[in-house]
This record gives sequence, structure tokens and C-alpha cells, in this order.
Amino acid sequence: DTPSLVSKNVIRDSHQRCIFIHDTNQVTVDDNVAFSTRGHCYATETGNEHDNVFTNNLAMETKKLLVSGTGQSDDPAKQLQNAAFWIRNMMNTFVNNRVAGCDDTGIWLEMKVKYGNQLNDDSFRDNVAHSCRTGLLTYKQGWIPAEGGHFKNIKVYKNWRGFKFHFTGIKFTNFVAADDRTYTYGFRNAGVDFEDSLFIGLSDDYRLRLNKDCPETNHGIDATFNNLLDGSNKQVHFKNVEFRNFNCNSRTITWGFDDRFANRNMGDPLVESGTTFTGTTLESARPALDCSTQNSQNWFMEDAHGVIGPNGKGPGFIIKDNAQMQAFLNGGCTGISYNQCSLMCEGACLRLVLIEPVGGGDYHSLTLTDQATQTSFTYTLDTWGESNGKAVVVVPKATYQGEFKDANGNSIITSSVNIEAFREPVCSNYVQSTDFTFQSDLCEGYYPGGVDKVVLSTVSESSLTYSSYSSGKRFPAIRLSASNENSCIRAETKLGVYFKAKLLNITDNNSPIDCIPGKNCPSGQFRIRQNKPDGEPYCNGWYYPPRSIVSWNKDEFNDVSSLFTVPAHCTGTDWKYFYFDINMGKGYPANTVEMIVDDVVVMIDEGQYTFPPTLAPIMLTDSPTSGQTTTPTTQCDGLFPNNAEKVILNEAFESQKGTTYGKAKTVLESPGASGEKAVAMTISGKNRRPSAIRIKISTGKVNACVQGGTQLNISFQAKMLDTANNNSPVDCTPGTDCPTARFRIRNKDPSSGKALCNGWYHIPKPTTAWNKDEYNTISTVWTVPSKCKVAPWRWIYIDITQGKYYEENNVKLMVDDLKISIKED
Repeated sequence: DTPSLVSKNVIRDSHQRCIFIHDTNQVTVDDNVAFSTRGHCYATETGNEHDNVFTNNLAMETKKLLVSGTGQSDDPAKQLQNAAFWIRNMMNTFVNNRVAGCDDTGIWLEMKVKYGNQLNDDSFRDNVAHSCRTGLLTYKQGWIPAEGGHFKNIKVYKNWRGFKFHFTGIKFTNFVAADDRTYTYGFRNAGVDFEDSLFIGLSDDYRLRLNKDCPETNHGIDATFNNLLDGSNKQVHFKNVEFRNFNCNSRTITWGFDDRFANRNMGDPLVESGTTFTGTTLESARPALDCSTQNSQNWFMEDAHGVIGPNGKGPGFIIKDNAQMQAFLNGGCTGISYNQCSLMCEGACLRLVLIEPVGGGDYHSLTLTDQATQTSFTYTLDTWGESNGKAVVVVPKATYQGEFKDANGNSIITSSVNIEAFREPVCSNYVQSTDFTFQSDLCEGYYPGGVDKVVLSTVSESSLTYSSYSSGKRFPAIRLSASNENSCIRAETKLGVYFKAKLLNITDNNSPIDCIPGKNCPSGQFRIRQNKPDGEPYCNGWYYPPRSIVSWNKDEFNDVSSLFTVPAHCTGTDWKYFYFDINMGKGYPANTVEMIVDDVVVMIDEGQYTFPPTLAPIMLTDSPTSGQTTTPTTQCDGLFPNNAEKVILNEAFESQKGTTYGKAKTVLESPGASGEKAVAMTISGKNRRPSAIRIKISTGKVNACVQGGTQLNISFQAKMLDTANNNSPVDCTPGTDCPTARFRIRNKDPSSGKALCNGWYHIPKPTTAWNKDEYNTISTVWTVPSKCKVAPWRWIYIDITQGKYYEENNVKLMVDDLKISIKED
């Protein structure tokens, strides 16, 4: 790392490279000339190099290698490619460098770490690449800096391809591109912004020296319109961008389809402001859709300021000319002379929306009806990619009534509908997710005027009395049957459960009986079965609401309430039976205890229910079996007698170091926070998700105690050391980049085998103070996602991470005293 200088050298006719920096830092490469060389010329070779400076260097006639296998690229298919500047790490400075002619690429960003950051806002500026096959390239690895990248005053001209961006997210300011044949904006970009920039189809220099009247380009920017719909893939953005001298058969932007995407629909749309066309007199040069593209049903482009569409038109939208794009525009679109597959819809304001039905049914299509005009259109639900099972619609502002249908045109009533509206357009009068209504429940017809949807009630009846008796079956119970269940109760319907109860000792002159709230007081359970058309069940069993922890006054009727969610695998609509059983809460000897119950109400919950404190949600018991069954709460309590703390993981790292995720390596080192040892983690590279110490939590206790809604106390001790600086302590900002954790979990529906939840779930980032010189207590509370409704768990891991990415092997994370317990207060 000693500062070094390589300057004022001339390199010519080299058969392998020019000036390479290999695992070296603080080198200045300045004012050098390379002529007629082969292979990469100037480079940071391994991607580990940082704080090097490349300034005022020239590369001329950079040629391809004649043999392969020489370490030219990480991609074996690119071994013969050459780049005048081969850049593996942007934590270096590149200013005022020139590329004048090359067989392949002028400047190639082939990052070792795709999400690595740029050194600073001025570290890549005033660089030029001309007369190459590609001027600026991020293919194939790409570069999406976590903190954003900014290139200034870059020029690419007289190249076959000015730039090619894949997996890229950069802002360009004062960018100039001229006389290039094409520009590619392709696969999975995270948004490339051009601000105060210039694209020239035919420069004065090119026209005068070469006697050219027309640009070399046909497509200009060749941009993919069907980028993914996951929020990370964004379109090209223009702010104060000029397109100059695009005439003859040239076009400024051509929108095409990339068949490598699973998505077949429109993704993130173009965003532009301040766009101008100078010396571009032909309308045919304006941005347009490639009419040879087959999969473009939902293509659109906003002309927010009336400048990128046909002459004489104001703001509006340019759309694909098909029935579904025009469905609700009431004939307000006109043809475009230069693009036969598109229409100009002046004054329109459109937005992309995905609509997904929830609940059982063979969904095939969605019919939307504009309530004002009664215009209707039927969309076939997608069967591929991210929009699989969803209707993809692009519509103007209106109030829409939706109706889902099967393949035979029969209506299907959903339990609910998910609506996802995408990027807001510049125009203001755009559709919102609240503008769509659906006949999602025939239940409304039973309960007019917004009354509570009560499916079971004994409020107007006499109280119910039940005496204990001996039995080899489940807890004896009062059984009540719900009504309107076929119309009102579906998968994931929430039911508010309410009743009053007290217990009497009939062997002691009906004296009142006490119980422990949340453990053995009167409770309820649902006995339900829902069949498929072939008679096999969607769901069949006893299902337990969470037990409320409320006070119990043995001398009075006590209010008992809970909120129960119908299991997600009950996806049908035909209930064979739907019973609510009220039991005493535990088994008593025969004819010794009497339970009196009154005012039983079970109702569809639409936000009315107020949660009392509850125990961890109770485990599902599926497929009824004979034999006495204790409640799942008791199963969990049985693992922790005498009200002991319910600890499901307690690891001191004295003898085991856990496993790892990603590019992490762990060892046991001394000293620990409270014992002799702790686990120490270093990482050797960057993953899409941060590398981590991984600890598996035994599913035995988890299956008995943990379900959706369970709150877990999480705590561990942590500190960080700078291994590149004699293990000096490392500071961090609480709540931002201090060590944290995530859960990797999966559980499944025991009936169908399908996953209810499966993924990474992050704990809240701790905000307690950080003392870099000591072990710090990291503690927080995490709530298990509600969709993880039932046991069994296939796996549950906790991953502990550094909190942010550090250069490989530079920072060591020390962790000790990891503890996870059920939160009960």
C-alpha cells in the first residue's frame, strides 16, 4: 500500500496487456501512451484493488488476443475480448482517460462485486471512448452500486455500439454520445439516469469529413420494455436530454421485447422531462415500439409534455394498438403514421395495475366494467412469470367493478383481491387501487346496511350448561353450528369469537371454580371440514384460536374472546360442516364440574376486534384422531414447567460455531463475552444477501410453541474487529449498519404439503448505543409472520450478519451468548 507512480511511459506492439494493477493499492497511473497492443490495456485485475488513480492515459488501437485462456475475463466465453480499460473495482479513480480505436471494448466494467460502491462522486469523469465495437460496457456481470454511481462528462462516439448496459444502475451527467450505430439498454437494469446529456445521430464532423447525409444508427437506444416487476428493475430516465440530428431512417429510441425475462408484460415505464429534439425533423425519429415484437399487449409510453410523440399533439400516452389497451379510452386515440402498431392517446392518463384473486377457484379471466360508461373488457389471467395468476391491466382513471370467471365463463366469488398499482405517471388524474371493487363476498347480501356479519349467536337464547364427564375422546364441549358459512367464510377469513363463561363445582354446592387465564380456563375450538369436488378434503380437523390472557373472576361470568383465522388451505367454498366447540379448558372428573356459557357470538371480523393479550398462537391439530388430546398451549407449557422462561435457543459458542450462509467462514476464538470463546466470522466476497453466521433452531420446541403471530425475544453479544489493522475495533451507526439478524424459515400446510411461508425475514434493526471497544448487547423483538399459521416447521434458522458489506476478509464479526425465547409479557 505504499504510494507508487507509473507515468510518462510509451508502450507499443505489446502482445499481452499494457499497465495492470494486481492486488495493489495507492498507485497513480498518469500520462501514459499505449499503441497497437493486444489484450486488456489498463486494468485493475483481481477486483481487490482500491484507491488507485488512472489519469490522462491514452490507449490507441487496442486489439484482441490471438490465444485464449489468458485470464482476460471471468467469463470463459469472453477470453479473447479486449478492453482498453478493464475495470474490476470502482473504488479507484478514472479521470481524463482516452480510448482511440479498439477491436472490442473501450471501457469495460466487469465488476468482481456487482453491488460494490464508487470511490466518490467525482472518481469517474472526463473519460472518452471512440472507434470501438462498444464504447462503454457493463455486460455481463453488471454494476449496481449499493449507494449509487455517478459518471460525469463521459463521451462515446463513432463506435458500433455506444454502450451496452445489463444489471446496471448509474447516473450520467453531461453525457455525450455521437455517431454510434446503436445503444443497448437491456437485461435487469436498476435504472440508468441521463441528465443534461446529448445524443447526436449525425455530427457535423461526421457529415463534413465523411460526406454523410444520414446517421449510421437505425435504432438509437434499443431498450427492453418488459423488465421485471419486482421493484429492483427500472427503466431508463431522461432529464434535460437533447436528441440531435436523428434523420433519414434513424430512430432515437426503439422499444423491444427481451425473451430472457419471465415477464411478458410492460415493466417500469420511461420517465422523462425536458427532452428536446434538435435538427430531428422527421416524426419517424421519435421513440416508438418495435412492431415486430409479438409479446407487447400492454406496452405504453407517457408523453408527459407533448414532445416525444407525434407533432401537434399535447401530453398523453402512446400505446400498443390493440383492444385491451384501448378498452376504456372511449375512442380517444389516433393512429401514428410512423409506427403502424401504436396509437397516440392525447389527454389520456394511464397506469399499470396487477389484479390477483385470492381464494379457491379455477380462475381464468377478469372482466372489468367502467361504472360510469358501463364499458366492459375481459382480460385473460397471465400464466407465466411474475404476473402468473394475475390480470395485467393498463387503464385510465375510473371506478371499475371487477368479476372473475372460470374457463366456462362462470362467475367466481373471491375471498379477497390483491391489487398492486405500479409507478405513478407524471399526469395527475391516474387510477388508484381503491378505484377497483369486486364482488368478493356473497355474504354482503345476508347483512345489508353494514351490520355486523354474525355467523353464530346465542345472545337471545338461554344460557348453555354443560357438565363434565369421563371420555376417551377430546375435551367434551358444547357444540354450535355456524350459518351462512358457504357464502361468508373462506380461507383466511378472520372470525371474532366471543362468549361468557363460568365454572361451578357441582360436588360442593355449585361453588365457583378458579382457573389460570391463558392456560386452563374455558376456551374454544373449531371443528371444520371442507371438501373438494371429488370428496377429498381441502381441510378437515380441529383448529384452535389463540387463548386470551384475561383476568378470571370465579364468582362472575367472564368475557372470553379471540381472533381466529381460517386456515389458508381451506381454499374451497363448500363447507361440509363448520362447528364451534366450547370446552372447559382442561379435563375434570366425571360429574364434578359444570360450565355455564352465555352470549356466544362468532362474526366476520372487519376490524372490530380489539386484541387482549394472548399466548403464542395455538398449534393446529389436523385430521381428527381418537384418544385424549391436550391443547397445544399445554404442550408448550409441558416443555417449560413451573412457568419457566420458554427459551427455544441458548447458544454460548463454547464448543460449536454453527454453520454459515454465503461466503462466510467461522471459527471459535477467545475471549468471549461471558465465557471463554465466541464465534468469529469473516467473509470472502459479496452475495446478493449478506453472508452470515447461521444457527439452526430445533424444531421440537418450535413446533410446540411457535406459529404465526408469536413474538420472539432475540438477544446476542457482538463486536467487530478490523483484521486489516491489527484487529482494531470497528464502529457502526445503530439502526443503520450495526450487526443485525434475519430468520430463514419454512413451514408447510400439513394437509396439502404446500409452503405457507418460505423466505428470509429480517428482525427490526437494533438502535441501542454501540461501544466499539466492548461486546454490545443486541436485543429486539421479532413477530413471526401471520401466514406461518401452522406446524410443522421444515426449518428455522437465525442468520447473524455484519450489518453492511465490508471488503472481503477486512472485518471480523465476534458473536456470543445468542438467546431466543417466547415473549409472554
